[in-house]
Amino acid sequence: KSAPTAGSVPAGKATPTSTGPKASDTQAAATKRKAEEEQKVASAKKADEEMAAAAAKMKAQEQEKVRKAEEEAASKKVAEEAAGAKAAEAAAAAQRAVEEEEEAKKADAARVAAAEAAVEAQKASAEAILKEEAAAAARAAVKMVGVSAAREREEVAAKEEPRASEPSTGLSKKAVRKEQYDTAESRLA
Repeated sequence: KSAPTAGSVPAGKATPTSTGPKASDTQAAATKRKAEEEQKVASAKKADEEMAAAAAKMKAQEQEKVRKAEEEAASKKVAEEAAGAKAAEAAAAAQRAVEEEEEAKKADAARVAAAEAAVEAQKASAEAILKEEAAAAARAAVKMVGVSAAREREEVAAKEEPRASEPSTGLSKKAVRKEQYDTAESRLA
């Protein structure tokens, strides 16, 4: 038998084709890595979407709070304006009432003054009438006294006429009549 030469393969033994990993294993690892990367990307995207949704929700809540606050402020402002208008109206009504009361007082005072003036006018008129009546009565009395005195003088003169033929007593006829007139005047007085 001849000895085996160097580098020859003993009979019955297979020579290995490759000492590295198999191609199928490499492909599987690459696929796995790709899937993991995609999973990470999807997870990150989902997290971003969740954060964006949460932010949008918070923003919507804040906007709702702002809207409610603005509505409350507007409602409060309207209520305050209405209350102010009512207060102003009440103040104006009170002022009108005061003015009307003052006018009523003035009217009452004017009526009282007019009534007093009417009473005074009636008094003055009555006094004037009384004075006029008194003056008329005085004039009538004076006239009657004058008439009576004239009649008495005439009567005295008539009585004295027959005595003119009697002896003189030392007084003239004119002096006798004056004496008789003075006597009549003293009687009237």
